[in-house]
Amino acid sequence: MVFFLYSDKNYEYQAENCIRTLEKRVPTETKIVYFTVGFDSDLEFINLHKVRIEKNPSYPAFNFYKPEICLKVMDMFPNEDYVFTDTDVLFSKRLISENLKHKESYPLASFGPHEYLFSWESIDGEYIEYSEAELMKYLNVPDRTQRYVFSCLFSFNERCRDFIEEWYSICCNKYLLDRRKKFFPFTDETPFNICLWKRGANKNLGYAFLNTHLLSTICSIEDGITSGDFIGDVKDLLGLNWEKVEDTGKVFFYHGIKDKDEMREASLYLQNI
Repeated sequence: MVFFLYSDKNYEYQAENCIRTLEKRVPTETKIVYFTVGFDSDLEFINLHKVRIEKNPSYPAFNFYKPEICLKVMDMFPNEDYVFTDTDVLFSKRLISENLKHKESYPLASFGPHEYLFSWESIDGEYIEYSEAELMKYLNVPDRTQRYVFSCLFSFNERCRDFIEEWYSICCNKYLLDRRKKFFPFTDETPFNICLWKRGANKNLGYAFLNTHLLSTICSIEDGITSGDFIGDVKDLLGLNWEKVEDTGKVFFYHGIKDKDEMREASLYLQNI
């Protein structure tokens, strides 16, 4: 099995903390592949494969490297089971990597706190909203076939290559990128979901993660003090809660810790339970 992630130099502290919690939870034969964008890493872990790639100025945001890197790891280690993870992820004691293997022809990802996502801006007093609707229309995908999933972690296999290649082609499409506010309100994640709906996807990882930036919340859930449904106190600009999950007992990773000190302490805690 192959877990993989990528970062630039600025976010290597996240990658290091992520890998430290991951290697604690997976079998020793698991390959961990770390793609470094524009730099060489000094990190050393058992079974860590470091691969430098150069910066691609055509990508308008860092997230757009994701499908390209998926294809690279499939070519490096053919016919494996793969798990992509963002670097701002820390793994829970509940992670069982074998449970992420599947035979579907599309990736499995997790629900997040919100089912419908959109971005917006105000231009000359006019409120403009952007959602996945425009890209769905462009790609002739009429309906959702499951709830929106987040691309911070997903599992896939060789049967998913067609999906990954199409996702990659959309993320490299200059016409769409030149109109990215309209077509990519949530960068790579917008076409990721639409490619799933196009294939009639109806399987996923459920509510597998919790967005949180607090060590105290992680400790409370890992220690079983907080159980069942959980709603924290982190609001977005619309006043909706971003720290929300159904059934903490099924959470196997935490996402979104950006503060260096808080992430390091949370990583140390998770490594030692």
